[in-house]
Amino acid sequence: MSIFVGVMGIVFVITMFLVRPDFGEVLRGFVPTGIPDGSIVNIVALIGTTLIGINLLMKAITTAEKWQGEEHLPAARFDTVFNVGIGILITAAIVITSGTVLYGTGTVVSSPIIFSQMLEPVLGNSARMIGDVRIAAAGLSSAIATPLILKVVLARLFKW
Repeated sequence: MSIFVGVMGIVFVITMFLVRPDFGEVLRGFVPTGIPDGSIVNIVALIGTTLIGINLLMKAITTAEKWQGEEHLPAARFDTVFNVGIGILITAAIVITSGTVLYGTGTVVSSPIIFSQMLEPVLGNSARMIGDVRIAAAGLSSAIATPLILKVVLARLFKW
């Protein structure tokens, strides 16, 4: 699963550069000017899929188990910054690619399939198939990981 996520992240980063976004406009987009009508659901969905609370809790638990003592603080800090940075890069690549490809086209994002079509500059005709596998893998990763994380959290909470 990690390999698949890594490959898809790389594909989105490459696609981001291939679609040639206006990076000046991208940087201006980081300064909020208001919330467009009807976009609150998309905003909450993006935040919810990026900052999943249970994953943050699991990161704290695994960090505490892996890195113990003050001498490990630099390594723990690097581990956290590196992994969070990768997540931010992939999320930014998806958002920037989406904005570049879809802005002004009148395309209504009503299905995750739209995001598969954005990968066509890199993947060509196989973008749809790979995108479908990506969507299934994303669902499976959550369906498998969430119960495992919940088990660890409950075991620690109740000292099992």
